[in-house]
Amino acid sequence: GFVAVADVTSLVTGPGTYGAGDVQTRVGVGGYGGWSLIVVTDDATQPRRMHLVTLPAERLNGTAHTLDVPLAEAMVDAPVNAGLVMFDWDRGEDGVTLELNGSAATLDAGSTIAGTRTPADTNTFGIDVDNTSAVVSGASLQAVVDANSAFAQLAAVMLSVELT
Repeated sequence: GFVAVADVTSLVTGPGTYGAGDVQTRVGVGGYGGWSLIVVTDDATQPRRMHLVTLPAERLNGTAHTLDVPLAEAMVDAPVNAGLVMFDWDRGEDGVTLELNGSAATLDAGSTIAGTRTPADTNTFGIDVDNTSAVVSGASLQAVVDANSAFAQLAAVMLSVELT
């Protein structure tokens, strides 16, 4: 498998239905393919937030990926929303965990996609998109994605921190 990135800002101009096609993959064990659209928006009526999208494209096989983010100001009980995009995490397989500043966050079992989508087939063919939230304090934010005994390709980590 592989991970690629494209800036599609000019194509995503508002709510709608978006799709992709002709994702090239290899046949057999370890082959996977899919796509994920990450959209960051601004809403002046909402609290001030810092958004971070990182694309580690890292294979996790009993290993962890750590992301340390220094903050311009210390947080006290700040809400954090986190999202993960992973490929080749087998259906129903437990094992991948996420910690935000040492607090465990809840993830669905492998190959699930949070939210409403069309078509809503339960077989996501190895694509996993998780969203979770936590409340953290400190002058930095640390996100640790640990595959434990599972195998997964970490494609994207998204963090949104509400600044006070």
